[in-house]
Amino acid sequence: MVVIDGPRLGQCVRVNDVPVVVGRSPKADFQVEHASVSRFHCSVWQEGSVVCVRDLGSKNGTWVNGARITNADLAEGDHIAFGDIVLKFVLGGSLEARYHEALYQLATLDSLTQLHNRREFRECLSEAVNRMRDDDAPLSVVIFDLDHFKQINDILGHDVGDEVLRHMASTLRQKLRPGDVAGRNRVCEAGA
Repeated sequence: MVVIDGPRLGQCVRVNDVPVVVGRSPKADFQVEHASVSRFHCSVWQEGSVVCVRDLGSKNGTWVNGARITNADLAEGDHIAFGDIVLKFVLGGSLEARYHEALYQLATLDSLTQLHNRREFRECLSEAVNRMRDDDAPLSVVIFDLDHFKQINDILGHDVGDEVLRHMASTLRQKLRPGDVAGRNRVCEAGA
């Protein structure tokens, strides 16, 4: 499924035989922080070749192609709406699914480092802070800066500077644990 309207626009939600709970709660599998979404709004899962959606007693209801549902089976192209959010159901291997995934990657990843871009990283950080507050769980944020990086670009050239950034990002990605998030915040020094 891909978000086609509302917060988290473009994000893909993968569905398998384990139900994906959608809701506002930080404990939801797919969290959508919006007042129109219930804490635990609906769940989506696959049974054999059929993908099913079930409303979880939400206040505003779960809608498939404009009809309020309690339970429904989904077909390719169906629209699932809850609150102000609309998702489109596309089959995982389809050309449209690959297209949406590629668009989402372009919108959320820094093209040079393949780390989350600033906007996506801030959204992930906001969600992590909310989970920390709700679960009273620890949260660590690590920020690092490449001192005098401008000198690398000025003396050795931007191609070398880009390679340094790619290498740093690759090293960082290798050290991440499941659930860790890394992002790039591009900051320019005066005159850069």
